[in-house]
Amino acid sequence: MKIPKGNAKLCDIIEFYLVSSTFARLSGASQKDYELHLRAVMNTPVEGKTLGNYRCTNIKVRHLTQAYEHWLKTGIRTANYRKSVLSAAWKYAMRHDVMTHNPISLVQARSGHQGGYSGASNRLSHSLRQDTVTSAGAA
Repeated sequence: MKIPKGNAKLCDIIEFYLVSSTFARLSGASQKDYELHLRAVMNTPVEGKTLGNYRCTNIKVRHLTQAYEHWLKTGIRTANYRKSVLSAAWKYAMRHDVMTHNPISLVQARSGHQGGYSGASNRLSHSLRQDTVTSAGAA
């Protein structure tokens, strides 16, 4: 496949990545996952059209942030995975001088934990505090 031009659409950049030797070096399962999620990325509605139909020169951080918010409806892990695979395709195009910057890197990913602790850790911490209070009251 020919190297896309700087005014290529996102779908062209993704297709360029999907036929690359970089993509071919991934395991079969990873290739399947990447392709599935990259297709979902291209079909994401943003401001009246799908993300794949935007020209890369016109994609702004706000478009990608809106797409990320849309992906969050499916889950944090899915949103972060889609951001990651899109970034891989974008960086591949950057290595071929198609683009010079990566607006995906400016989209803030969400963590699956609140305050760095999982729900189980919070429950355990609460339980330990309760045991301490109970022990202190009995003494």
